[in-house]
Amino acid sequence: MKRTLVFELIVLCLLLLFFEGCGKSKKAEPIPKTHPAYSFYQIAKKGSTTVDFCESHGGRQISRNDYEEIENMAEGIFTLREKSTGKKYVGVSFGVGNVLVTTRTCCWEIDN
Repeated sequence: MKRTLVFELIVLCLLLLFFEGCGKSKKAEPIPKTHPAYSFYQIAKKGSTTVDFCESHGGRQISRNDYEEIENMAEGIFTLREKSTGKKYVGVSFGVGNVLVTTRTCCWEIDN
């Protein structure tokens, strides 16, 4: 009898831990919904996209070597500073390709 109760409690705890991450995230998105980067991020986090799609959302693809990362705001979203000018940008990582996916960065200038 005791053994069954202990087993049931263990199973219940494991189920609670398993389903804890299944709900919607309570953390707010770090990009305002009105910003063009927001809709790009929503698509990019679901799968592979293109450089043209980045540009059609007002962003531009950049080489990360020319920028330093200031803050990692969420998975795939960060703020950058251009090394040559000091301008700040919001960047979104995205994958390009179907078989061999390469990671690129699309960025938008932050108004000061």
